[in-house]
Amino acid sequence: MIAHAQETSGWSRRSLDVSRWAALAAIPSIPFATALASVSIGVFLLALLASGRAHVVIRDAFRQPLGRAIVLFFVVVALGMLHGPATWHERWDSLWSWRKLFYAFLLLGLFGSAVWKDRFVRTFAVAAAVGVVASFIAWFGWIPSRPNNEIGVLFQNHTTQGIFFAAGILFCARLAVQGRGLTRFVFGASVVLLTLNVLFVSPGRSAYFVIAAIPLVLGARRFGLRRIPLLVVVVLLLSGAVYKFVPLVHDRVHLAVTQALNADRSEILTSVGFRAVVYRNTLELIAANPVLGYGTGSFHAVYTAHVSRRYDDWRGQGTSDPHDQYMLIAMETGVFGLVAFGAIVVTAFRCARRDSVHAWLGVAALLGWLLTSLVNSHFRTFPEGHLIALILGAMLAAPRDASTDRSAPGRP
Repeated sequence: MIAHAQETSGWSRRSLDVSRWAALAAIPSIPFATALASVSIGVFLLALLASGRAHVVIRDAFRQPLGRAIVLFFVVVALGMLHGPATWHERWDSLWSWRKLFYAFLLLGLFGSAVWKDRFVRTFAVAAAVGVVASFIAWFGWIPSRPNNEIGVLFQNHTTQGIFFAAGILFCARLAVQGRGLTRFVFGASVVLLTLNVLFVSPGRSAYFVIAAIPLVLGARRFGLRRIPLLVVVVLLLSGAVYKFVPLVHDRVHLAVTQALNADRSEILTSVGFRAVVYRNTLELIAANPVLGYGTGSFHAVYTAHVSRRYDDWRGQGTSDPHDQYMLIAMETGVFGLVAFGAIVVTAFRCARRDSVHAWLGVAALLGWLLTSLVNSHFRTFPEGHLIALILGAMLAAPRDASTDRSAPGRP
């Protein structure tokens, strides 16, 4: 019986390690290939189930405030399925789109060990470093860029590439500061290359928000929360300088502003012009039903019916995504959904009180995603949603030394 117990324990530990390694394998897979990322996530879940310790992982995750906040959010979204005009297919589809937060929940119970957190940092940093070198090689024309995309874009699209590289700055900087000799040089150079790529090669505007969040959060850690107003001023001044002197940034931002201001006068649909119309109409619908919203999965039906009666041009085109994460939550689940999502954000930021480097890395990435989600739904889109879920789960998991904590998953 003792031998059987030891064998079971050994199997559990190996299965949990496979689950963790699969989560790490998803990092370079997510921005490059959806199918490969899905396989990695599938292995992550299957190995966790095969370990026989999934209940322990879930228990450890639920013991953490962030884990309970995620569960609360899912409860609110599930209750939102009980009303509204959406079909049941649309309701389940909307709930399914939030599955990334469930993965973050599971990682809270798996990545408590600093050893695995460090492996996560190294994996993300190496993937970003290799990716940015390949991007520059494609930019110089030495290898082909991804078909139907801009020069130098090798990932799924320029938005995903920009955000991945912007987040990669965080993890490469961590290794550059921590490392010595060649390691410090390689990852220090990677920070420079990643920054240059976001500003001069990858035309995704979302990455600008993530880059702006990095000095805000890390500056708050270095100089204290009282210096946040000064840090905001510094970031705004730097952003203004970048806008003035970096042609790609200037052109992309100027184009967005022009499209937004001319949305109602434009004869054709434009990316930002469409967003401007969607925002205006979505806010009207939210104001008409602010408490409960229109039900989980209802956005497409409600919004499409609203604009089709109002416009007879491209502005009457329906959509299932307002390109604003907060409007989408408010539209479908009302103030209760916003409060529940806010609980996730607040508890995540409170993790920084541990004064752990890993927690601050997670919080910096989270702020970047919160900013870019003002003009996108990046907690639900496949690549961006999976990336932030992995970062939050691994970096904000409550610290635990698995070698001494007998309650750690995989212990007999």
